[in-house]
Amino acid sequence: MERKEVSGGKVTSTRKHVCCQSGGRLVSFVSYPDKYYVIEDASGGTFYLPGSNQYYTDRSGTFSGKDNLLNIFLSRAVFDMGLGQFGYTLKSTETDPEGYLIRTFVTDKAGDTPVVELVFKDYLPVCMIYKSADGTLRGKVYLSDYRTVKRFVFPHRTTEVMYPNPKDSVVTRTIYSNLTVDEDDELFDFSVPPDARPVKMNKR
Repeated sequence: MERKEVSGGKVTSTRKHVCCQSGGRLVSFVSYPDKYYVIEDASGGTFYLPGSNQYYTDRSGTFSGKDNLLNIFLSRAVFDMGLGQFGYTLKSTETDPEGYLIRTFVTDKAGDTPVVELVFKDYLPVCMIYKSADGTLRGKVYLSDYRTVKRFVFPHRTTEVMYPNPKDSVVTRTIYSNLTVDEDDELFDFSVPPDARPVKMNKR
């Protein structure tokens, strides 16, 4: 998987190998620009740095395998894209003149995007639109290049455009390749070495 982010005129690239297991467990090996492992499940994430043999565990809810795109499609939660687990409920469903199905989800929880519109074409999500309570556009995520990978259909390209403020935008493109399902991969069995040293992440 390759991820490129453009923000403030700067481009940041990340390459990683991701394995998704039933139950929402994800194991990732990031190979560029730095090398480290990430283990995510429903309760949080653990980061392991092989160079220093150190690890950090976050149970704050910031990192969770359950909202990862791979896990959402594997668990067939595409009709709400995992929004239900974060307190969103379906408000309305409509079909526009071009044949796109639009499902609008809302939440009472505090946050910048209490309204999310999911746009479907031929029963597959092609766009997620995030809005503030007053209708201001906060971001869009486009899903494309759908391909069948054994037992599920998955978008191999996503383009995310987020607006942290009216004058700025952050564009992130993710391309998935070499997806394997129900096959052996040594990454599935990865765990933090028992002699690794725990560290605390610096708070900004």
